[in-house]
This record gives sequence, structure tokens and C-alpha cells, in this order.
Amino acid sequence: MFKARYLCLFVSLYCLLSESAAAHVKWFTEPLDSTEGGLNFHYSVNSKEVLIGVAILIVVVSVSIFLDKKLPSVKPLERKWQSYINFLFNVLVGISLFCASYSGHVIAPHYKVFNDFTMFLQIMQAVIAVCFILNIYVVFASVLLIALFMGTLISFDFIELLDYINVLGVSLFVFLNNFNTKPYRRIFLPYATPLLRVFTGVGLVVLAFSEKLLNPELAVQFLEKNPWNFMQMLGFDYSDYLFVLSAGFVELAIGIVFILGTVVRINTLVIVSVMITTNIVFVVYGNYKDGLTEIIGHLPIIATAIVLLTQGAGRRLVIYPYNGFDIAGYVSKMVRIASRRPLVASD
Repeated sequence: MFKARYLCLFVSLYCLLSESAAAHVKWFTEPLDSTEGGLNFHYSVNSKEVLIGVAILIVVVSVSIFLDKKLPSVKPLERKWQSYINFLFNVLVGISLFCASYSGHVIAPHYKVFNDFTMFLQIMQAVIAVCFILNIYVVFASVLLIALFMGTLISFDFIELLDYINVLGVSLFVFLNNFNTKPYRRIFLPYATPLLRVFTGVGLVVLAFSEKLLNPELAVQFLEKNPWNFMQMLGFDYSDYLFVLSAGFVELAIGIVFILGTVVRINTLVIVSVMITTNIVFVVYGNYKDGLTEIIGHLPIIATAIVLLTQGAGRRLVIYPYNGFDIAGYVSKMVRIASRRPLVASD
């Protein structure tokens, strides 16, 4: 009973705060000219608000590690059901990519096709989508997805594309789940879900900095058009900049917890609740087009959530308190397995 009360309290507070870290603000705002006046505020590392945010971040991550040790483990689904989940994953990702190509953008709504090379990427994206949806040549399509990401890096801003580094996790997940060459499948398949989880976490950490902590202007512009600052509605003297700062730390916490592999199912439920809340808010305010953009653009995240809810963190790349990541153990095991098959020089 004691554990249940504290678990419910932790999840409730986490979900409440997470609602501020909902939408991809770059999808719904225009880039700001750095020479314009008005929105030139940046947070100070030594400010009271930032220090409080760091303290809360440490507490949240520590609580996630504590709860992960106390909560009972949940067995993953049987292999048959996992194959169905993996197929659904491919279909959802494929639908998102196909809609992106149909709408004239690559990977994200604000990366518009503007020349012959990006048009080629648009066609490549459509091919990948069809392969995923029809479940044909998915290994080839997953490699193409990595090529698509690299091509997008060349065509658009390199640093900004790191917001979507979870695309690499998606491609690796699909590749490892459909790669049938033995004995390497037995070695690398257990890394499919952990890599998906880690890349998702890294993407959220990057977003926390790029859209909020280091660049709050876009998020503040979004809040000026969309009154989502519920702290002001509750009567608190809570500026939009402070709200964006809070959202950034929440997104940062969610990403770090995913990377560490602690309370992954709880963390995933938080993400799902945030997405549902975001789309409800869009509908309430009559922003049906933005709501549709939000849900289609986040179909890969929804697919990832389904995988993590059903399969958990995976047994690789997870933190063990006081021991850190057991990467050395994994590398040693792979070397031992590889040493059993000595290479024979060809004639």
C-alpha cells in the first residue's frame, strides 16, 4: 500500500507537469529573426529558476531509479504477439512518412521540399513508407531511412536535425527485428528495443534544449497564439518564459529517464497522456488542422510508445544503480561469441 501511494503521487505530479512539454513548437511557428526586438530573453545558468529546475530534475531521475528497483518486473509479450506489435509499428511509421511525402515535406512539417535533391528525398521517403505499410523489403527500407536522415542533414540545418535523431532508433529497430542472418541476429536482436528507447530519449533531450532551454523564443511565440499556460489560468504569477523553462526541464527529465531505462512503462504512459491532452486542446480551441499535423507527425512516437508499453525497456543498455551501464559486459560477451568462429583466410 505504501509503494502504491507513492507511485500514484509520483505519476500524478509527473503527468501534470508534462502537459507543458507537449507540442513540437517548430511545426506551428515561423522562424524568428534574431535581430527582431521583443523576444531576446535567454535563461541564466545562475538564476534561481534554473537552479530549482536542476534540483527538481535530479529528484525526478533519482525517484525513477528508486521506483525501478522497487516495482515488480513485467514479462514481455510472447514472440507471436511481438511480431504483431512490430508490424503495427512499421505501419504507423509508414503512414507518417507517406503523409509527409504527400504534404511536400521531409521527415518533419517544417522541412519543405525546395529543390531537386529534396524532391528526390521526398520520393525516397514515399518508397520507404510503402515498404513499411505493405511489409515488403523492410530491411532495405530501414537502411533507406538512415540514408533519408543523412540526406536531410545535408539539405537542412545539421544541428536542428538532431531534434529527430529518434529516426535512427526507428530504422535500427526495424532493421534488427527483420534481419535474419544467424548467428548475428541472436547477438543484436536484444538491442532493438533498447536502441529505440535510447534514441527516443536522446531526441527528447535535444528537443528540450533546442526548443525551450536554449531557444525559448519560439515556444513563447507559440504560447502567445495558443493560451496553454495553465499556471496562469490557475491564478499563479507564472510568465510564459518560466512556463517554457518548466516545460524544458520536464522534457529533459523524460528523455533522461528513457535513456537510463528506468520506469519505462510509466514514462511512456506520461508521453501518451501528453499527446492525448495536446490533441484535445487543439480540438477545444478549434485548431483541427494543427491537431491533425500533431497526431500524424507523432505517429512514430505513438508506435514507439506501443513497443515500450508492451516490451518494456529491454534487457540491454539499462542502468544498474551504482554500476552504471554494463556496456563492457556486453562487448566482452560479443567478443567471446565471435571468437568461437575464427576467420579463415580466403585463397
